[in-house]
Amino acid sequence: FFVPPQSIIHVFGYEGKEAKVSCSYDEGYESYEKYLCRNDCGSDDDVLIRTTQAQKNRYSISDDKHKRVFTATISYLNQNDAGKYWCGVTRRPDVFSAVDLEVRGERSHFKAEKRTK
Repeated sequence: FFVPPQSIIHVFGYEGKEAKVSCSYDEGYESYEKYLCRNDCGSDDDVLIRTTQAQKNRYSISDDKHKRVFTATISYLNQNDAGKYWCGVTRRPDVFSAVDLEVRGERSHFKAEKRTK
């Protein structure tokens, strides 16, 4: 299947934190199962989480049927998580949206220091 470049969803997160991947879908798909997958999504092993699961390992998912958006959250990000994902809606044939996840180095936290002369 071909996905035009403008329809790629770009997401970024920091190592050790979480990233939220939000995918919209068309009216009429509210009752269908949604999922997040990697690779070519050809096998069940490629599917990271489905809306029928709520939580699985470092992944969680929710579906806002009123806004027609489902959101998959990836926790405890690491560099291996970076790359291409697909948001899928279970139909025959399934409907996909491409996702590109960038994982950035751990964000540094600065503490304010009081200094007196």
